[in-house]
Amino acid sequence: MLPDEGSVWVLFRRRTFSRLAYWLRVLGFDPRDRSLTNLLYFVYFCVFWLIWAVAVFAMLGSALAQIFGPLAAGQPTSMATLIVAFILAGWGLIKLWQVTGCSPFVFSEADAYLLCQTPVSRRSVGFAWFLMDWFGAVIPFAAGAILISFALTDIALSGAADIQSLPTYFASSLRSLAVILPLQMGLQAGLYGLGALRLRRNRSTSQSFWLRLIVPPLGLGLLAALFFPDWRTLVLAPLIFPLQAAFGDALSSTEWLSRAGLAILILALGVTILLIWASRMHLGRAAQETRLISVTRLARSFINYELIENIQRQSRLKATHSPSRLPAMGGVWIMVWKNLVQSRRALQASMVLRWGLVFFLSIGIFLSSGWIVQLIMGGLWAVLLGSLTTGQLRRDLAHWWLLRSLPIKDTHLLLAPLAPAWGLGVFLGWLALALTNPSLPFGFLMAALFPFLVACAALGSTHDILDQAKIQVLMAPGIAGENVPRQNIQGALIILISVGFPLGLLTWSSSHPGGFVWGLLSLPIAALITLLLLRSVVSVYRWIS
Repeated sequence: MLPDEGSVWVLFRRRTFSRLAYWLRVLGFDPRDRSLTNLLYFVYFCVFWLIWAVAVFAMLGSALAQIFGPLAAGQPTSMATLIVAFILAGWGLIKLWQVTGCSPFVFSEADAYLLCQTPVSRRSVGFAWFLMDWFGAVIPFAAGAILISFALTDIALSGAADIQSLPTYFASSLRSLAVILPLQMGLQAGLYGLGALRLRRNRSTSQSFWLRLIVPPLGLGLLAALFFPDWRTLVLAPLIFPLQAAFGDALSSTEWLSRAGLAILILALGVTILLIWASRMHLGRAAQETRLISVTRLARSFINYELIENIQRQSRLKATHSPSRLPAMGGVWIMVWKNLVQSRRALQASMVLRWGLVFFLSIGIFLSSGWIVQLIMGGLWAVLLGSLTTGQLRRDLAHWWLLRSLPIKDTHLLLAPLAPAWGLGVFLGWLALALTNPSLPFGFLMAALFPFLVACAALGSTHDILDQAKIQVLMAPGIAGENVPRQNIQGALIILISVGFPLGLLTWSSSHPGGFVWGLLSLPIAALITLLLLRSVVSVYRWIS
């Protein structure tokens, strides 16, 4: 049976125009309306966004020109060419690492059944999927090329630009796009071709592992090019030569055509590699490798980052890890151990950054001048800390049907997921206290108060989450993971009140002579608030049960 090519391109057109229609509606134009009024509005729509884009690029280009001026040492064109070459090389290395480890052709579950198992042309599928990905990948490069062109034109005009200079800006932008777009497209097509080579039929992906071994030496060469100009000329020559046509003004027609022609040659070579190796790729294997990536992309389009985190965490917690060794103690300690293991395996850069922000806010509490500023910093610290400490609790609530059947006391079930984050919050607070070295009475009282403040933030957020939880949602495993409540304005208010009162009392007393007694009073007040919050949280938890 001959492979079907027409159905692939029908699907390509529908998906491409569907994405285009979506973004047109986001920007304010409905392409489904075919009335004359809407067509006239489309003219206004295009003119409006064109003027807006020119204004934004002119403003950003002027700011970039002020940066290029002192740094370029009289050669802004050479500096721009070098920067773009480094960006393209770094992007290419990252993409090479990705395509040699996982299929660059992402298929949804529906594609896996309705497309990958049918006798369609593999070459058409590979090229169509490459084009759909390229439409999104090229936007940052196009925007960057226009921005740099505006900046270089602004430098050339010495800041004396007016409305009559617009043709000059447009000409420089079109010249850069005419070189950078085919160059980037050719590089991406070649990389997708390598990904298709890895997915060849009747060949294990492990046999193409050598492709990944190319990335480390290339990365070291690119890193060396940052510090050694002679090495830089050698490593980046294939990119610098065509990019000189994108930003070079003092080039003759022959010189420009030779450099732009190399970009076209790279495009033709990349597309040829893609078409040759895509004809034999295994679509089923590609669909199997990219099933989670497809779901992640769909969640990102709906701005559902919580679902993305859950998918990434579950993929890391599967068979890729060796079994954990359980501690000797049982009961609630098993829950604490489980939470520690899950927290370690679910660690992400975003989580590290958020905990780092908590640490710097802790330092800000002690370094701020004036008790009001300290109280504001403490409020920000407490609200952020509350959302961080309840992350493990929310993951446990997603498995409520299993959690409620454990033979462990309600208080222990609540405190076990909070304990690791509470300990980390106290440690960061004490570390910030040691680094800032405040006055002794205030420092000792703050060290004693910090565990209660962290507990109030955690319990306040927990109370808010449990108060919003609904049993019919938690008992449905399929939707509980996505619909577990998170801290909202009610939780933030509870945290601000429970943390703000003792912290405000202590910071106020530290700024007034003879306020040590009032500062000492903040400790029993914080302990009482913590106890009341704990009882309230346990009561709300039992009400859910």
